[in-house]
Amino acid sequence: MKEVHDIETVYTGGKFNVTLHAYVDPQLSVEKSHEIAEKVEKEMHVGIKQVKNVDVHLEPYGVEVNGNDMDESQLRAIIHEAGGDTGRDFYVKRITTYSAEGKRYINLDCCFTNEVLITFTYDVTSRIEHEIQKRFAYVVVTVHIEPHSK
Repeated sequence: MKEVHDIETVYTGGKFNVTLHAYVDPQLSVEKSHEIAEKVEKEMHVGIKQVKNVDVHLEPYGVEVNGNDMDESQLRAIIHEAGGDTGRDFYVKRITTYSAEGKRYINLDCCFTNEVLITFTYDVTSRIEHEIQKRFAYVVVTVHIEPHSK
């Protein structure tokens, strides 16, 4: 195993439920990969007494996603469609995309009018993230919000 990432821990009913992603050698069989996942799960159960459930998502490391099929105009259209009619000044200041370790990363800088509440921006940016993730495989979306004047 090369690394563990995207670790999520939820505490409920006095117990922890853990999910994580682990990069393994892309040449490993399902059987060998699963043995690694089982070892991680077992060690977590032994090391943390309050763990109820552990799920390990295995991914091959070093597998690159072709980032060249990302059409920025298509991406901007998805963003504005998902943003909807905000009734506020809203624009995308910057889009940064890159590919690494089998995933495509999309970082957005979105600007809203200064007075807009964070709950509103969260609703809009969550819709944008969801729509992008729906339309592109293996994508991680991060939206940074900034104020702008009218």
